[in-house]
Amino acid sequence: MKNSIINDIKNHLEFLGYNIDAKEENEKDLLYCYHETRSNLVVRVINGLVLIISPYRTAVTQVSMELFELIREINNQTLVSKWYTLHHTKGEAVILYIEGYLYGYDKLTFGKILEHMEHNVNTYLPRVNELQKEVSGAG
Repeated sequence: MKNSIINDIKNHLEFLGYNIDAKEENEKDLLYCYHETRSNLVVRVINGLVLIISPYRTAVTQVSMELFELIREINNQTLVSKWYTLHHTKGEAVILYIEGYLYGYDKLTFGKILEHMEHNVNTYLPRVNELQKEVSGAG
């Protein structure tokens, strides 16, 4: 790993019970982090910026204005994470990406960001999945 920060983060996540696959891609350090009960994560370190991305496959199978409005509402409520979706293939589950970041590594700050992101997922992801029930129930 090219970046010294990544080793501290890797140790922190392993302490929390994550299984980690560390890679170098295009001169960037990446950690693919898997956990049985917490959010899976991808951690990238680029020039001291630590980017934490947690992808979620939702129950929603079509992108709608209601989904975008809910994502906007969630982003207005969350302090440490931003939610978004990328391109979507019709009929497949919509993938939401929940992203947080910090500059450098501080154990306490990193831990709090992970806690807040996990809390946000537990709070808001069920609301996103409810959109599919609304669409299914309306037909």
